[in-house]
Amino acid sequence: MASENNYQGNHFKFSLYQEQDLIIERIFDADCYSAGVRNFVNIREFLPSIITKLQRLLSADEYETQFSISDKNEELDETIYDFKSYREYQVSLYPEKMQWHFDEPEHTLEHKIIDNMGNERIMRGTEFKMGLYINNKVIVERTLYVNNYNPDAKVSMDLYYVVSNICNMIINYLKKSDIKYQFDDEDIKTKFNLTQYQLNELTPEKRREYVYKLITDEDIMARFNLTQIQLNELSHEKRKEFMNNFVRFA
Repeated sequence: MASENNYQGNHFKFSLYQEQDLIIERIFDADCYSAGVRNFVNIREFLPSIITKLQRLLSADEYETQFSISDKNEELDETIYDFKSYREYQVSLYPEKMQWHFDEPEHTLEHKIIDNMGNERIMRGTEFKMGLYINNKVIVERTLYVNNYNPDAKVSMDLYYVVSNICNMIINYLKKSDIKYQFDDEDIKTKFNLTQYQLNELTPEKRREYVYKLITDEDIMARFNLTQIQLNELSHEKRKEFMNNFVRFA
């Protein structure tokens, strides 16, 4: 897991907190993507899946807590690291009267929240927070609640695997967005006879106008499986919604 201090440029950070305590964090490069991509990240469509993955992870009955390293040349014996046992050993080194500091604290299991409609609701479970950031600026944060939370999750390889899977999903989204962004750049320059300098000077809003103009009726019908009649009957708002969600190079 990379240290934030190792990055001199732009970087993304995916973090998972239990209340105020950081459990795990993954940092990855942002400068490899176009500025227009890294500055306008939208992973809203992935949030339900991400939250479900984390809830299932944090409430599992059993975990893989061992990590093994073997010598490819078989000259050395396999080395096995047991994170749970190692943590227990480290705690045992403290005087008994201090060891209670490392016990899992009692967590509030009922939380009053106000939903988007302004209604008060009771959420049950241990509270966690996940977030995606760029240079410590929030892209998205979500609070999640876990029933039957198992503290062993924090010393498991499963935690590493699940967070790596989530980050790879985000990275794949960024790569796909970056490819589309570059294709759109070339199409905008060609169709609207712009120089690279003029393209770079476009505001995000003006660039989006040009991208909208690149999308044809045939593109929309093919992407969303619509007939010409269905397309003609779309309201202006619905058509704009299709265009906002449109991926020309899916």
